[in-house]
Amino acid sequence: MIGKEITKIHENFLRNDIDKFQLLKNSLKGEITMVVSSTEKKIIKFNEEKIINKAKKYLKNYSLKDTVNLILETEKVSRKKIYELCLKIKNEKNI
Repeated sequence: MIGKEITKIHENFLRNDIDKFQLLKNSLKGEITMVVSSTEKKIIKFNEEKIINKAKKYLKNYSLKDTVNLILETEKVSRKKIYELCLKIKNEKNI
């Protein structure tokens, strides 16, 4: 995306795939912002067994919140996923 004069009355945006942008016939004047982003979503694979083992160990001594935070320090996984795993383990213990 190329944005020209963003937040001004004459703002203009050009959006396209990067390989489809053509050279501009006229030069652009003013403030220009270019944003390049990837459409690929990064799929983070994680070792669920490793996280479950850590959670079981930490839940013996720490609260659910503290356990999630401790695991987040070393694992690159979403907080929600870790919380769900820890909550499942904690609920299994209480049954």
